[in-house]
Amino acid sequence: ISEAQHAYRKGKSVETALHTLIQKIEKSMTYREYTLVAFLDIEGAFNNISISAIAKALRKRNLHDSIIEFLVKLLECRIVSSKLGNSTLRRHINRGTPQGGVLSPLLWIITMDELLEELNMYGKVAIAYADDLAIAISGRFPVILTELMEQCLRLTSKWCENCGLGVNPNKTELVLFTRNNKIPEFKMPMFKGTSLSLSDKAKYLGLILDRKLNWRLNIEERVRKAMVALYSCKRAIGKRWGLQPRLVHWLYTAVIRPILFYGILVWWPALNKAVNRKVLNKVQRMAALLTTSCLSSTPTKALGIMLHLAPIHLYGEMLAASAALRLFIVSPWSEPFYGHSEIIKRVKRLPGDIDYTSPQLHFDNKFSISIPSREDWEGKLVQPEGTVFFTDGSKLDGRVGGGVYSESLGVEISFRLPDHCSVFQAEVVAIEEALNWVNSNEVSSRVISVLSDSQAAIKALSRTTTSSRSTLRCKNLLNDLAEKYSINLVWVPGHRDIRGNCKADELARNGTKMPSTSIARDPGTPLANVRLLLNKEMLNKAEKEWQEERMCKTSRALWPEYNARRSNNLLSLSRGSISKVIAVLTGHWLIGRHAARMGVLSQDGPCKSCGDEEEEVTVEHFLCHCPALARKRESILGQPFFNNLADLASSRISDTWLFIDRSGWLNDG
Repeated sequence: ISEAQHAYRKGKSVETALHTLIQKIEKSMTYREYTLVAFLDIEGAFNNISISAIAKALRKRNLHDSIIEFLVKLLECRIVSSKLGNSTLRRHINRGTPQGGVLSPLLWIITMDELLEELNMYGKVAIAYADDLAIAISGRFPVILTELMEQCLRLTSKWCENCGLGVNPNKTELVLFTRNNKIPEFKMPMFKGTSLSLSDKAKYLGLILDRKLNWRLNIEERVRKAMVALYSCKRAIGKRWGLQPRLVHWLYTAVIRPILFYGILVWWPALNKAVNRKVLNKVQRMAALLTTSCLSSTPTKALGIMLHLAPIHLYGEMLAASAALRLFIVSPWSEPFYGHSEIIKRVKRLPGDIDYTSPQLHFDNKFSISIPSREDWEGKLVQPEGTVFFTDGSKLDGRVGGGVYSESLGVEISFRLPDHCSVFQAEVVAIEEALNWVNSNEVSSRVISVLSDSQAAIKALSRTTTSSRSTLRCKNLLNDLAEKYSINLVWVPGHRDIRGNCKADELARNGTKMPSTSIARDPGTPLANVRLLLNKEMLNKAEKEWQEERMCKTSRALWPEYNARRSNNLLSLSRGSISKVIAVLTGHWLIGRHAARMGVLSQDGPCKSCGDEEEEVTVEHFLCHCPALARKRESILGQPFFNNLADLASSRISDTWLFIDRSGWLNDG
């Protein structure tokens, strides 16, 4: 199948299609060239494609005639019936593929493959995602690009006619991508007798591409869609009633934020502009206000750190880096990097290789899997057959190791892995080490039983789909040895005083104590760990920005760093409670100076508790110094007085809320 087809294939996606197209456009812009792109939508592709065209494409693939004949009959012998009242209409279907059919996508991409191969000759680039087709041609002279585009359009039109399909010229969008303000005059390409006209923008796979790739229109569309989803949630939320804060927070992070950042891989450079950040930040601010029901004057940055929401530009860059990493592993990008592709430079700084590959399918495992119950082991109903190996993996104090033990063969192996490896990898590598020993030595028994206390490792090896390179390598070795031996993978419960498992655990712990110079292999960094590293890097940058913030003095003192546990405790409060806690933590409450700013003069008076008219009513006075609240402060927060707000930075949210509630200061608002 042509590499230009990005739908219905392992390792291909909307992201790869967008990356391929945008990379070509950005490269041409770097060299001050033009890129002429035609966006075509083949009308009714799956419904109208001729069955003869499908059969022809299958014959070119040297498929057996009997299979082709079967598929043709399957497509031709279809009858659709429609009933309305007493009337019934039956119609014989003689074109297209079944909607929702398992084979329909495969038949389509095989048939379309001929067109893509021809279009991608001689420097032209065709990118297809199912029936969405983009043809891109780059060069210095728009006149030549027009001639080449006409050839491509004629070729596409001819192929569509041969397949019983159609492309509407009026729906075909033509965009000349360039950073030049002035475009030289040139004749527009003809398509089916219609002269196409240039557009300043086009919508492709859900993104709006403007001719200068500044992404402003796309960002506005992303924000519009996210706001529509957000306001749908707003109807179910009131000041003190409605969805709980934790659920609203989840709706934003799991539903609305993915809408906002759709396709971020290619448009993340737009986040470098403050004007774009401001537009995107409207969505996150609205979500934070809906989550907390706080005053509209509450600072966005303070809400972000308290709800564990990173600044919009940092989160977008992290998502782009994660997506780039996934694509880069499957199909490495060639240097030099242009535009959005530069994000991969950040990923390449990460330690070691990545333990990831495009999902591989294995339907026929030649080894057996057994996961007995704990009761079976305790009742001694499990009796492993043949030569028995016990394996285990361990991670202690950040050091990773594994062990292999066989009592009958006198095998005791300890090994060390790099610190960036996971316990799961250690478990899989331990199984592989046992198999390597069998492969390198003569074993008289034809039955090999490998016992591991990791159900995750055993189940991963038994799955039909594998995306971990270390797991795939171990699975291949299992199948190779299964040609010579009967291999059994058996789960054994850990910490049940089973001698072999305890010995393997001891060897694994010994492996973690071995020096780093003894590391002989590196399975690579797990993809999940890489994402954690990217997330950690994002939070470090966010904390640096927060510490450099000149405003939000109260919030910076009470919440100096990102703390997921503290944010979760905050979100566990009720809707009425969280608004009051946020009011105190930010200083945006209807008391004292802030009340005067908001025009609520009735609340701009002396302290409600001590009545001291000379002391300004501030959050620091309330939480740290008010003598009338000393007893409550000591019983709830642990001390009668605090020096400053920073002393309360590590206080529990539940205690803070209890103190606020018992004080009675915010009972009226």
